[in-house]
Amino acid sequence: MKMKTSLLSLVLPILLAVGTPLSAQSLEYGMKFGAGATAGSIGSQARRGSLSTAIFADWKFGPSSSFFGEFTYQYFLAADHEVTQFGSGYSVNGNLGTLSPATSVDVRQDRLEGYGVNLGYRQKLGSTAWSWHAGLSLNIFKSTQEVTGQLLAVNAIDDAAVGGSANRQRYTEGLNYRPSKTDLKPGAFVGIRTEITRNAFVEFNANFLGYSQINYLPKAYTGQAPATETSSKNKVVTGVSVGFKF
Repeated sequence: MKMKTSLLSLVLPILLAVGTPLSAQSLEYGMKFGAGATAGSIGSQARRGSLSTAIFADWKFGPSSSFFGEFTYQYFLAADHEVTQFGSGYSVNGNLGTLSPATSVDVRQDRLEGYGVNLGYRQKLGSTAWSWHAGLSLNIFKSTQEVTGQLLAVNAIDDAAVGGSANRQRYTEGLNYRPSKTDLKPGAFVGIRTEITRNAFVEFNANFLGYSQINYLPKAYTGQAPATETSSKNKVVTGVSVGFKF
């Protein structure tokens, strides 16, 4: 796992925020850190957890309302999971055979991370410390699939050609690939905030995200040359963030 890259991505908004000037009294600047969980189906990431960070600017145009913009980074935790398609399959020679647990294993890890821009509206709830907010987002997510394992479709034709079962490994399709896909998708969010102090707050959010998921197709499954496919996916992510105003 490229944890160094992910950690740098989490720290980047901090560095940007430090260099941002405070140019107007009607503007508030700050940053926030959050953790979340995927609601419903966890998808191919095989884990619910996610981490996020953001820098933001609020433009107050009244005593209880404001528009705001955020630059965000989100990282979704991922776990190895087996996706071996046991049953009928194709050997490297293109002959139809059988993929079994004794001869084949296909393990994937589907990573997802990306940057986004959120634009929204915030309204205080009376004279309380609470406020609600909602808005739209535009996110560029990178889907990366780590593929490891081997596939061997056993059949009589190939077995006879190499002189028996002792030589079957000659027809193994090795899996060691890392395809990726980056795509731009819209989203939406809604949440509530409570002010802890004048310069600190806690937020609770629900984010509706779209992304493109990449998937590797070995020859053993299709009988064709190895290729990749992409499909459109969606996530609903709930989470909590702690923020600070400068």
